[in-house]
Amino acid sequence: MSLPKVGLCGVTGRMGQAIVACLAAKKSPLELGLGLSRHSDVSIADFFTHSDVVIDFTTPEACEAHLMAAVNHLKPIVVGITGLSHHHHALFEKAAHSIPIVYARNTSVGVLILSALVEKAAHLLKSKNPDTDVFEIHHHHKKDAPSGTANHLAEAVLKGRGEAFKKIPWYDPFVTEGERPHNKIGIAALRSGKRPGEHTVHFSWGAEVLSLGHTATDRTVFAEGAIQAAAWVVGQKPGLYTMADVLGLKEL
Repeated sequence: MSLPKVGLCGVTGRMGQAIVACLAAKKSPLELGLGLSRHSDVSIADFFTHSDVVIDFTTPEACEAHLMAAVNHLKPIVVGITGLSHHHHALFEKAAHSIPIVYARNTSVGVLILSALVEKAAHLLKSKNPDTDVFEIHHHHKKDAPSGTANHLAEAVLKGRGEAFKKIPWYDPFVTEGERPHNKIGIAALRSGKRPGEHTVHFSWGAEVLSLGHTATDRTVFAEGAIQAAAWVVGQKPGLYTMADVLGLKEL
């Protein structure tokens, strides 16, 4: 029996190439199919027709067209794009009535566990009303800031506090002068070198500081997670899923 063919949107990008390398280097539940990029001769229609599942690590600008094509061809899709707007999230919700979608701002196991720990810590420290800060570092090519993972961790803080997180009350400590804004989460972003991703959440109260963090030393962790998500989403019912669903860690 042949393996499901995975189509890669953004196949020539950094994440696309990392996924190609993982598929080639290890026994995979998927077979590499067509690749799509700005310079390829493959049409979106042919690309989706010949793909059993699609992974998209492109741009917010390209995401909408890829999502529409996935719906038109009834193909499951994994989206790992950050910097998306409320408009894109509304499109996910609508498309999820027709196809299964995994949307993950970070596809590593470690970040999923970090998010759960941050949520728990925020809940346990609620009575202390700590200053809470998220610090993230990424490679100098990354376009969006703060990162999608930084926003995800800030959402985990608010969830732990039992607060709504449709709009995160945050400020940038690198550019904000004067005293710290009351009840806002500090989110600082640094772009430097070739770092795949570093995230740390600090809770500061009284004479104590609790820091929880995760460092990715290679994009392989994200590529492996994306492949696992793509293999999992094949055959799932229409719906909008997360990496917690993929890894069976919803209880966290």
